[in-house]
Amino acid sequence: IFLLISVKLLFIFLSGPLPDEAYYWLWSKKPALSYYDHPPLTSWIQYSLSLILPYKILEIRALPFLCFLIICFVNVKWIQEIKKRENITLLSSTVIFFSLPLYGIFLTIAFPDALMVLLLFSSGFLFYKFYSGRLEGKNDYKLWYLSTLCFSLACITKYNAIIFGVGILIFMSSQKSTLRSLLLSRHFVFSIFLFIFTQLPVLIWNLENQFSSFQFHLNKRMDTELSISSFVKNTSTFILATALSISPLATVYLYTKKNKIALCKVNQLAMSCAYYVLLVTICSCIFLSIFTNVLYYWSIVGFILFIPYLSLFFHKTWEIVFQLCYGLTFFLLLTINSSFFPLTLFSGDVDRETAIVHKWEQVIKQISNFQKITKVKHILFTDYRIASLYGFHSGNRNVDALMQNRETQFDIWRSKKHSYPTKSLVIADGDFPIHIELRKIFRGITYLGQIETN
Repeated sequence: IFLLISVKLLFIFLSGPLPDEAYYWLWSKKPALSYYDHPPLTSWIQYSLSLILPYKILEIRALPFLCFLIICFVNVKWIQEIKKRENITLLSSTVIFFSLPLYGIFLTIAFPDALMVLLLFSSGFLFYKFYSGRLEGKNDYKLWYLSTLCFSLACITKYNAIIFGVGILIFMSSQKSTLRSLLLSRHFVFSIFLFIFTQLPVLIWNLENQFSSFQFHLNKRMDTELSISSFVKNTSTFILATALSISPLATVYLYTKKNKIALCKVNQLAMSCAYYVLLVTICSCIFLSIFTNVLYYWSIVGFILFIPYLSLFFHKTWEIVFQLCYGLTFFLLLTINSSFFPLTLFSGDVDRETAIVHKWEQVIKQISNFQKITKVKHILFTDYRIASLYGFHSGNRNVDALMQNRETQFDIWRSKKHSYPTKSLVIADGDFPIHIELRKIFRGITYLGQIETN
């Protein structure tokens, strides 16, 4: 635990922001009802934290670390509830949870996933307490509404949280004697109203912006040409990457030991619920693989309810040590890659996504020289990632980006201004060169020079 937390802290304080971390940081500097790529809750909280935190990097990294600490606290409480009925080890479950790369990474980097995981985990814990009491003849509906509220807030953090709710509803409908009747009660109707009320900021923002966020996820992200080969490739890549993101050992044990763990009725239901959510998540991602390349971390919703039960799958010391070393290796590689140098340097073909987080002092200095020469203040990038990183490192919150064939939050901000400056300093690179949309906007483009780092 000490090793894993130490590496986490090294990453927080030594590593500059990843491209999307800087992108979301810019959102927090311009509070709105919602945003193009994701719902708003993470940015709202990040904005609030920025009012009290002294350093920009802490504005980014404080929230995932706080989420991590609160999840640890809730996990301890959940395991204490389980220990009333089962022989379960708190320390082993905690170590295994810390060492799952999927959660270790996304509870360190400042993506919306960290807050979503916290809210869904809290929702799952409250739901566990609700139905464990229901089995004993107690209907504490306060727990049900709190669970619904946490789930609703997760859905205004990231859209794929809805998969968790679908899994829970299917699980409830399968429990005829205990939970199915709740779906026909007034409490379920009230919880639907609570959910809709919580989503109002996202709904209003989409109404004001021609449903651009919904269109992005349901339409623009999808491939225009569908084929069996792309489906097979997308599915196999997703399954393999998901297995590696929690570890091959954990993947095998979740499949082979699902019917071999003896539990009381309450925890049997909890384990059944966890598998329902996992199955719905995996099936949803495989279905989406027909239309687009599904990223491995979209599966992060599926494993949340297994967290307090992890020690039941790992009995031997070598299994826990293997899992610990596996997770620690991932965290070390992430820290080295982001803090010191891109590891792909050794392959001779540097990965752009990791290379662009480095050497920003040199980039900012050269861009500043171009501004002095041209006396142009407005800077326009051809890639939102580099624009966001420049915005963070330079402090220029009015930085702009215009991509070819992809809309971003920058386009939403620009649409509010209704016009371009007559002159812009355009920054392009080999992966995102000068494109036709730029040539339509400006009467002419003059090449000034090349920005290089060493």
